[in-house]
Amino acid sequence: MRIQLRELRRQQEQDLNFSVDVDLTKVHPNVEKSVKVFVKARARYSEDLYVIDGRLNAVLTLKCSKCLTAYDWPLESDWHEVFSREQPAQAEEKDDTNIHVVEEDEVDLLPYIREVLLLEIPFVPVCRDDCRGLCPVCGVNRNTDDCDCKQETIDPRLAELKNFFSSKDNT
Repeated sequence: MRIQLRELRRQQEQDLNFSVDVDLTKVHPNVEKSVKVFVKARARYSEDLYVIDGRLNAVLTLKCSKCLTAYDWPLESDWHEVFSREQPAQAEEKDDTNIHVVEEDEVDLLPYIREVLLLEIPFVPVCRDDCRGLCPVCGVNRNTDDCDCKQETIDPRLAELKNFFSSKDNT
């Protein structure tokens, strides 16, 4: 989706309602397929700045980091971007505002939408809070199947104590 800055400057305000397909599969290892993102925003021109405030809605298909199962993850995020045709002098005073300087008379919003989505995806996506993951011995998904694998975990620093106590029991 492209926004025409000249048109926005003439109208002063503009409502944006659109949907766009975004493919994050090549840039994020846990995203399973491309997603349709619904954008509802308001763009305005004020004091030589083009400001976009809005909301993104999407349902991403993520891969669980524990059990590797694909699951749907609903996403809602507020969105705020500020553009300018030249570097404003007031930008030095306000460190919390990130102003994107653009040279053309139109701005492609897709990279900024993609950035919001990537920042909202959990670092370690998990399908549910009580996900049991895969068995490290046989690889079965422990959420759906049980396995009889023995998983005795011994701290390697204390492994010698196990041998010490077993030798005492034999004497």
